[in-house]
Amino acid sequence: MIPGPADPAHHTLLDKREDEVEGDELTYPVSAAQRKKKSTRHVTLPLWADLIEYEVVKFHSGTFGGEQPDVYSGSPSDEVDQAWSDLYNFGISEITEDQAQRLVNATKEVNPGKKDYIIGIDVFHQLHCLNFIRKSLYPDYYKTDNATETPRQREIHLSHCVNSIRQSLMCSADISTIVFKEPAGKNPQFDILHSCRKFDKIKEWGMRHQATTLPLPSGNGGHMGSHV
Repeated sequence: MIPGPADPAHHTLLDKREDEVEGDELTYPVSAAQRKKKSTRHVTLPLWADLIEYEVVKFHSGTFGGEQPDVYSGSPSDEVDQAWSDLYNFGISEITEDQAQRLVNATKEVNPGKKDYIIGIDVFHQLHCLNFIRKSLYPDYYKTDNATETPRQREIHLSHCVNSIRQSLMCSADISTIVFKEPAGKNPQFDILHSCRKFDKIKEWGMRHQATTLPLPSGNGGHMGSHV
């Protein structure tokens, strides 16, 4: 049975809106503005409930499962690069001061004194990282991209991306069941049904709230500058 939106497995603490965590259930670091309003043991959680809808999606295993590759798993080309870029490469997002004060992690104003704040939605950062790893599989094709970093910078960037994706996978911990077509654990079937958050709805939010003015990136090689 595919878990539905009513299933408790769907609803992490960060899916809630206007609910509060009390007692020993969870403790978050908070901003100074939050500390004026509440303790770290009584924190209003983020505002993303309106973004969260679920749908059943059948995953595809591509040529590994005898299927035709989709545009994301094809050999390097302008079409493939554009498809990946369209998933995430629309910058980072602006939110209001009220929204910023309700985040569990403090963020900064775009322009100090103007009450406009910036955030990045982590799924877009993870997609950037996955695309960066994909490109590293084809160093000859992406020579121009590789020239923007020294070998050591590229090694650090790749290491960051691998570990970031690892943490994201463990955090979401997808428990969809992979089944087998033959006894004794042979021929696993990866093209199975998953219950997923609607990515397109989250992407549309990111595009609508795209930050129009950004500070110069510092300290991270622009990793969260022109993209996440």
